[in-house]
Amino acid sequence: NPKSEFKNDAELRLADSYYALNNLDEAIAIYNKVENLDDYSQYQKALALGFKGDYSGKIQQLKTLVSKYPKSDYVDDAWFEIGSAYAAQNEFKQSNDFLIKVIAESQDRDLLANAKIYKAQNLIEQNESDKAIAEFNKLGAEYKNTAFAEKIVQAAKPAYLKTSDSDGYEKFANS
Repeated sequence: NPKSEFKNDAELRLADSYYALNNLDEAIAIYNKVENLDDYSQYQKALALGFKGDYSGKIQQLKTLVSKYPKSDYVDDAWFEIGSAYAAQNEFKQSNDFLIKVIAESQDRDLLANAKIYKAQNLIEQNESDKAIAEFNKLGAEYKNTAFAEKIVQAAKPAYLKTSDSDGYEKFANS
């Protein structure tokens, strides 16, 4: 009988292999079977649930990760993923509540930029296009000449279209 720690490790490696091959049902089944999932495995399980469209399961798994491992390196990513799962369910206010946590606490510059962009996009969905445009203008200035500049320009387009301001969008896109 293999020691349980080695058995758990082998099962988690197998689950990660299934995950990498996009065999999500198999990966989730193994994650469900393993006792005492570490933070990484809980995060992987949550992502697998999300890829399958089980956003409630993803949110629950990530909230468990955050409460069980509050000092984990995955906390900021978990908050971001919770925000994206809420947005996928058209729960934009709840989404922004978690994106605001990322913005306030993350030291990961890429995650921070993506959270700010996502938060502004959620404002469009909440029929707050003017606020979204103001956010995108700030982001445009903050991330000018970076890898995020084009993403910000594309993300801002629906806000300008909703306010029928194509001239404003053209000016923003060219600034």
